[in-house]
Formats: sequence, C-alpha cells, structure tokens
Amino acid sequence: MAAAAIFKITRSMREQIGKSKVLGSLSVVQIRTLAIIDEKKHPTMKEIADELCVTSPSATRVIERLVRTGELKREPDPKDRRIIRLCITTKGEKILQSGLREAGKKMKDIVTSLSAKEKKDFMELIKKVASHI
Repeated sequence: MAAAAIFKITRSMREQIGKSKVLGSLSVVQIRTLAIIDEKKHPTMKEIADELCVTSPSATRVIERLVRTGELKREPDPKDRRIIRLCITTKGEKILQSGLREAGKKMKDIVTSLSAKEKKDFMELIKKVASHI
C-alpha cells in the first residue's frame, strides 16, 4: 500500500513537471542534475554520476544536453587542467529557482489541506525518509 502511494506521488510529480511552463522541457534527471551542481558548486562529471547513481556515460549524456541548451557550462579546474568542472549558468540558475518556487507552491497547496498536527507529522516523516536515502 505504501509503495503504491509513493509511485502515485512520483508519477504525479513527473506529470506536474511536464506541465510546468518553467520545467516542461527538462526531465526529472536533468532537474536533479542542475540541483546537484548548484548545491555542490563545481563538481566533476564523476561526482555527478555518483550522485545520480548512474554510469559516467549516462551522466555525460544528461550533462551534454544541459550544456548544449545553455543551462550548464564546463570549466577546467584551475589547479589541474585535466579535470573538468561543471558550473550552472545564469540561465540554469533561473530555471532551477523558478522550478523550485513552482514546486514549493504546489507543495503548499497540498499541505494546506492538512491539520497543524498532520503538517508537523508530514514534515518529520519527510525529513526521516530523506535522511535514509
């Protein structure tokens, strides 16, 4: 029963992203990649692949598209020019922040239907689940 609810929530989130004016052209993996790069500040391709739990070639395909569309850029590491670092561009930052605001509004709409105790319990559960992922 819990697994079915999680799948339903995940499917609904994907559908909402597809309908989004801001995020509609990006996949969930691309959005997650932007968020990781924004959070980690200049990670390597290997670090992104590890975070996404995918192979380096798979991560490269996701990153290639984001570079091609201007959301990311590659920069040589200032200490070791053999290493390429990834940076989120202004365009990528705007898309990510707009998307996060939009997701926050959707979450607020969902949470407003809960009582104060349910909201508190919900947030505690979300934090607990997130800490085990």
